[in-house]
Order: sequence, then C-alpha cells, then structure tokens
Amino acid sequence: MKRFASVLMVFLATTLLSGCGDGPCDAGFSFKYCLNQSSSSSSAPTYTIGGAVTGLGAAQSVTLVLNRPAVSFSAPSTDPSSFPGAGAVGWSFTVDASKNVSYLGLYNTELNADTTVAIWNSSGQVLVSKVFTQTGITAAELDASGFFWLPISQSLAPGQYTIGAFSTADHFGAYGSTPVATYGLKLNTMSVYGSEAVLTKPAESISSVYPNGFFGPNLRFSSQKVISANGAFTFDASLLNAELYTVTVSSQPAGATCKFIVDPVTNEKSDSISGKINGANLTNLTVSCTQNGTS
Repeated sequence: MKRFASVLMVFLATTLLSGCGDGPCDAGFSFKYCLNQSSSSSSAPTYTIGGAVTGLGAAQSVTLVLNRPAVSFSAPSTDPSSFPGAGAVGWSFTVDASKNVSYLGLYNTELNADTTVAIWNSSGQVLVSKVFTQTGITAAELDASGFFWLPISQSLAPGQYTIGAFSTADHFGAYGSTPVATYGLKLNTMSVYGSEAVLTKPAESISSVYPNGFFGPNLRFSSQKVISANGAFTFDASLLNAELYTVTVSSQPAGATCKFIVDPVTNEKSDSISGKINGANLTNLTVSCTQNGTS
C-alpha cells in the first residue's frame, strides 16, 4: 500500500510539472511558482474597458482599437551585461485562445545596431519580423512605457511561441521586473538566448541567471470595436489588474471627426488614450464626435 501511494505521488508530481511545458519549471524555478503561473490567468480577477460615444449622426460609425502589451513590467535601475557579438534575447509564452498581434515592440535600451524583433512558433519558423533601425527611430516615438512600436498584423493560434530581439552587434537585453502578462497569455521561459550570427529562434534558457525576464522585445494584442450609435460601449476583452492599455480611434465616420476627451475641464482631445488597469472596470472613456463643417 505504501509503495502504491509513493508511485501515485510521483505520477501526480510528474504530471503537474509537465503541464508547464518548457517553462520556468525547466529553468530552475520552484514547483510552487510553476503552479502559480499556470493558474494565474484563470484565477485572477479580470476587468473591462469602456465608456460612451456622443455626436454620431444617422448611419455613422466609428471604429476603436484596444491595444495592450503582452507583458507589462517595471524597468529595473540597471540593465544586465551586454551579450558579445551577434545573437538574440527574448522570452517564450503560450496563448490559450486565438489572438491578433497588432505591433512588435522594442524597449529603449542601447540600440547600437539595427535590431530585428521576431516571433517564432514552436517549430522554429519565423511568423513575423520587423527591423528597428538606428536612423529610423527617434526618442519622440517612445510611448509612456518606454517602447518603440512598429505596426504589424499577425494572428496567433492557441499554442507556444517565442519572441526575440536579434542584433549583429553587442546588445543589451531589456531586463524587466514584476511582469504582468496579459489575460490569456502564460509566460513560459522568462529569459532565452541564442548566439547564432543569423536570425534564429533563441532557445537556450538563462532564466536562472536572469530571472526577471528579457521583455525588451514585446508585442501588442488588439481588439476592435465598431460603434454605430451614441451611448455606452464596452470592449469584448478581459484585462488583468496593472495591465497597460492604449485605445485609438482607428477609423473615422464619414463626414465627422471623433476624438477622446482627455481633459473635460480644458476640453483637450486626442486620437488615443492610454492608462493602466487599477483594480476596477474602466467605464469613463469619452469619445466626442463633431460633424465636419461645424465648430
């Protein structure tokens, strides 16, 4: 009987550990950490984003897009040491439902050479990539979270993926802390590295050395909302607490111009608005539409 109980315990432990895939458990992380990461998306409370639209006329519609980085994190006071020569750094992840990637991002570290950000599937195939050039990027293009973003359109089916930033010169991996993964995404290996001289999926786990993660390469997921009437609206998307977000007017109605009211006192308006989920549903986004030719 004791032998049976021992075998059963080994079987259960093996089964639970294998559920983490090539994730933090394989990189020296604790069994407790692995369980917490696996269940975080399903057990943590989620929140929604919405507001109200005013000023739309008959047969008019406005399209809003909600963008959120796959991983939000706090930047540490110092970066890790640079990696000599060509190579790629990044992280791997799993999505549990189909998602659309709208941007690839690169954190504002030492961009001392053109850097390619790419997403690979589990077979090592490049699905999409973008080159961030030294001459093509300026500090003015940084958003509030410290990222450069380049637009793409790539669908990800449920499964495992790796994102990496590749450079042919010595480069730094942006080092994150207290990462918050967007709802429906599970972090697998926090820090991966590859030293190949050509664009290749980074596959060597170095999470035991850099446990906070190389989140310098990042991606944004998008959700679209077409609004055809004045009144309240809510995006069909679930967000976790502390997730960053940006909502943009992506398509204007025929004959009108719609903008977000940033400051109701000064009536300051903008084509986009950004923020962070703070433990509650966001319900106060205001989109004001003005018919062209009117003040």
